[in-house]
Amino acid sequence: MFSALAFTINLSMAQSTAKMMEKGQQSYDNKAYDEAISWYEKAAAKEATPTAKYNLGNSQYQKGQFEEAAKNFDEAVQNSEDPKIKSRAAYNKGNALYKSEKYQESIEAYKEALKLNSADQEARHNLMHARKARQEQQQKEQQQQDQQNQSENKDKQDPSKDQNKDQKPEDQKTRGAKRYQKGKH
Repeated sequence: MFSALAFTINLSMAQSTAKMMEKGQQSYDNKAYDEAISWYEKAAAKEATPTAKYNLGNSQYQKGQFEEAAKNFDEAVQNSEDPKIKSRAAYNKGNALYKSEKYQESIEAYKEALKLNSADQEARHNLMHARKARQEQQQKEQQQQDQQNQSENKDKQDPSKDQNKDQKPEDQKTRGAKRYQKGKH
């Protein structure tokens, strides 16, 4: 009797999770992403399947919640036995990380997607773009660092800046006015 009751409870839980997933999919299809997120979160809370996490990630991605989406895609990759889900989740994780401007992490996700499905041309294409974006990001960071270093060096080399710092704005104004008046006479 106990085992029959446990089976019935598991069956009803699975059915309710399946219903939640179905409602989430309907909401997603209707572009009601907040509602889809709600349904997928409920389904994942009841039974954290890779499919629930993957679908939750897709809904979050559509809402611009890229970091949350990346976490759910990662969980789908880690917990799925289905190579298709793993590959698509790794690819979508790369997209979410790219949108978050985490280019190095997106590169790793695209590489993972390609390990899981070497024929995925979209992953290969996005990997190329992520590498380029990372390179541009590094160049921009280097330029900012160079500018900061130049500014610091200029401040150290120009002692007149230090002298003028201590003067009050009124003093500078008055001195300028006197010079102007002297030039007029």
